[in-house]
Amino acid sequence: MPLYEQDAQGNLVPVKGELPPEVLQAIDRADEAAIVERLVSPFGAEHFLYSYPIKTREGERHIVGIGSDGAKEIANLMGNVEVLPDVRVEEKDEYFYGMVRAKDLLRNVILLGVGRQCKFVVDKGNQPIPSRPDEHAFVKAITKAQRNAILSIAPQSAINAAVKRFLEQKKIKTLPPQPYIDQAGARPAAATAATPAATPTQAAQPVAPPVADFSPVILKAKELGYEKDDMLAALGVTSMGAKEWVAKGITPESGVKTLIDHKEALKQTVAAAQQTAAQMLGGFTEKAPEETIAEPEAAVDPEQAIFGEAAEQGEIAAADAAAETDAKEVAEGETKEIPDIPF
Repeated sequence: MPLYEQDAQGNLVPVKGELPPEVLQAIDRADEAAIVERLVSPFGAEHFLYSYPIKTREGERHIVGIGSDGAKEIANLMGNVEVLPDVRVEEKDEYFYGMVRAKDLLRNVILLGVGRQCKFVVDKGNQPIPSRPDEHAFVKAITKAQRNAILSIAPQSAINAAVKRFLEQKKIKTLPPQPYIDQAGARPAAATAATPAATPTQAAQPVAPPVADFSPVILKAKELGYEKDDMLAALGVTSMGAKEWVAKGITPESGVKTLIDHKEALKQTVAAAQQTAAQMLGGFTEKAPEETIAEPEAAVDPEQAIFGEAAEQGEIAAADAAAETDAKEVAEGETKEIPDIPF
């Protein structure tokens, strides 16, 4: 899920730097509840935005996440966003992975959104409970993917305008701060005034690392035309599990760079092969066309030519005599019936 915060001018800008992992967890849980509420009741409360406060040395910051209802409203306000019907859902281990594509009809741009949802209800420690399957997990995965696809295709200016409108309509829900609980169920120690400062002899409390979001890698793979197996081979992994990717040292940034470099290497290999083939074909010469010899005209018999010419002259003389006779008959007043010219 993309996360934002307001800058000094009040505009919504993407969050920079790392955030406590409980921020994404809390906003994601709130949106999951809204998805289920929308499924069971069409009159559920419309929470387009979720705000989560965190304390820093510079003061309190409010991290804003756009929910699934908010993403749909942004698409409606833009009026040129189409969610393509080729939705894909993959099942891996304990999770559903939904993949949805959105198209900007005005700019003719298509981008991918990915959403993950556990197939089971999770406890407070974020641990799946296999005995309690989540009957809405499939829909949640697709809805999250659709939300992320719309937010990836929407220009930042459109998101800023929509968020200002949502704030004016007070369609934002402020979430209470919650301690993050990692997969092992350990809670990081919260620094409070009543908590004594840690001494060098005290063991440091382990802090759960932030969950990496590899959706940019998936998006770039689709953009470059990779199939799933080709993408995994290029990254040097065997599955879509984030645990393996992290163990291989893959980050969202390095994964994107690896795919770009791999694609460029493939292009260079194909270009070299084509050049070699062209050089090989250049060694062949075309076969010269065969010359054609005109056949000599048949010889004419001189005697036949003379008699033929004489016959032609005789016919002309006979025709002249007949015409002279007809002229005389007309002059003498004789009437003679002349047939019509056939048509």
